[in-house]
Amino acid sequence: MKRLFPMLLPIGLIAAVLLFTAAFGGIFDLRQPPFRIALEVVRTDAAFGYVDITVRNNELRHMTAEAWYALIDPLSGGIAYTSGQVTLALIAPRSDAVVSVPIPEGYTVGDYRIEAGVREVIAYVDQAIEPRLVLEGALLPTGSGIVIRSAELTPSNDGRFHVQAELQFVVETAAQYRYALSLIPVTESTSGDLQPGAEAYRSPFTLLTLAVDQPFEAAFEADTTLDPGQYTLSLWVQAASVGGGFEHFEQITFPRLLEVNP
Repeated sequence: MKRLFPMLLPIGLIAAVLLFTAAFGGIFDLRQPPFRIALEVVRTDAAFGYVDITVRNNELRHMTAEAWYALIDPLSGGIAYTSGQVTLALIAPRSDAVVSVPIPEGYTVGDYRIEAGVREVIAYVDQAIEPRLVLEGALLPTGSGIVIRSAELTPSNDGRFHVQAELQFVVETAAQYRYALSLIPVTESTSGDLQPGAEAYRSPFTLLTLAVDQPFEAAFEADTTLDPGQYTLSLWVQAASVGGGFEHFEQITFPRLLEVNP
């Protein structure tokens, strides 16, 4: 019996664990962490012949994405039109990027439901004789000198708030660009980090043509309704792509929070 004891002991322990698990659940929590979508479409807007698709990068790394949209017949549910895929290059971690995809002639967007999609662009997905990068669209320049020189948020007489900003654009490639500004509320977490909320305001896009290394200054003004709190002001810049649309070029956030007092 003494010789059998070393063999029976581990068997007994395993049996005890199995009985305990059956009665009270697992001893160890083997649950997987909740699934998080790496890239998601958070907003679509249709205006001036384009569908603007806002894509959010939920990862802690830069990601390159392809976005597209479809026009859905609200009665039949059928797809009336599907756009081509447009690239958003190197979306910053935990940030949004906006890409504009043209609407073809003959389609009235108000007659359809817009559904947009996004996927990550992964290099060397196509393993041909030589790996090739799965990336199409405009080659966007880097190192541009685009800044928000000043910004101010002041109350208006009608209960709304007046947004003013002085902008400067300096680029390394002559092309057509367009820009918009947005206000996003932020709150401070218990750890002291600033947590962004849902976008409170976004201006229409403004077109401009820029020459190489030629500073261009623009003054922005708008009125909007805002709740009390602190806001970040971001400048979204897009460059014309070879496919006829506009692709995300750069996002600049004013370094000072703008405040709306109760």
